[in-house]
Amino acid sequence: MLRRTGPWLLCLCVAVSTVALTQVPPQIGRLPILAGLPAKEGQCSVADPTDDLQKAGVIRVIMFQGGEPQRLIGVGADTRGRPRSLLILSSAPAGERRREGESLQATFDASGRVTSGLRRYFTTGNLSRRSDDRNYGLLAQDTAQIPVLARAVIARCGR
Repeated sequence: MLRRTGPWLLCLCVAVSTVALTQVPPQIGRLPILAGLPAKEGQCSVADPTDDLQKAGVIRVIMFQGGEPQRLIGVGADTRGRPRSLLILSSAPAGERRREGESLQATFDASGRVTSGLRRYFTTGNLSRRSDDRNYGLLAQDTAQIPVLARAVIARCGR
């Protein structure tokens, strides 16, 4: 009897640990970093791309800053004005001297389709051993929301 249940128990443990590794950490997705742009508030700016972004086809970086919680959104645009990269940084108070933040990085192919991305949750104002920092891939809904937000930043700030 023990021999028959031994491998089964091992398989069950492996399956449970695999499921636990693929679950989204509870910190990821708490801040509305992919929400639409606020109607009136916010500041726009345009900057030259880094050498690495230029190699990826980006000719200018279009930025929006504002909203609640505070967000900085940078979109690398190509010669046709299409997004090729996106970086979002957002943070909000999380206590007296503590802040929590989330960032999102995404890349696009030449047709504007999201090809890869990463979300990162981080805290500031606390000891590193108490940090809740987490990294995770894009969430299921992100690939639909990312191009919409990138195009909104280009339309509003890229003139």
